[in-house]
Amino acid sequence: LAMLGQSASLPCNITPPTRDDSVILIFWYLNESAKPIYTVDARTFALDKAEHSQDEKLTSRVTFHISYPIAFFRLNPVKEEDKGEYRCRVDFKRGRTRNTIIQLHVIGEYEKMVSDERLKNCTTRTIFEKT
Repeated sequence: LAMLGQSASLPCNITPPTRDDSVILIFWYLNESAKPIYTVDARTFALDKAEHSQDEKLTSRVTFHISYPIAFFRLNPVKEEDKGEYRCRVDFKRGRTRNTIIQLHVIGEYEKMVSDERLKNCTTRTIFEKT
């Protein structure tokens, strides 16, 4: 659950299944898209020096915080179109791929100017949940 205009941190377990294994790729997907919205490529460098890339629509609004056992994909600020199902896919050098699914609901305050001559310059506010 995230508030419109605030930040949201989505967790992803990146801990390798064994001590002698390591993360090589992390992909974040939104809804049914086959194209990742965020990628971490650690095939060439260690995870802390890995290359990060993101969908251009998210530029300057997302970061990926790498920590063990759980890493976080952070959206800031959250927008209405951020709602949906996120999938974090982690590929390991030796172990099986791990997927984490998170459903993000966005709630917020909606302001609408009423354009009626009798109610000139009135503002209505409604709290709603996006599903």
